[in-house]
Amino acid sequence: MLDEKDLQAIQKMIDASEERTRHYMNVLIESDVTPKFNLLADGIKDIQEKLVPRSRVDDLEDEVKFLKLMVRQMAERVASLEKAN
Repeated sequence: MLDEKDLQAIQKMIDASEERTRHYMNVLIESDVTPKFNLLADGIKDIQEKLVPRSRVDDLEDEVKFLKLMVRQMAERVASLEKAN
């Protein structure tokens, strides 16, 4: 049967194993994961800088609707003038 010294030795081995695992995970995150997140953040920043503000898109949509209406009205006027001739 295990005595107190055996249990303490097992606990020390477990603690050491956990510490190695934490160290390995920190190294892995620092060397692999963090650079990827940094690249992703840079990519998102670039995309955000190139995006047109939603308000500008809404304004352009309104302008296009207006221009379509004007073109339709002018086409109807041209068609009526052509019929008159």
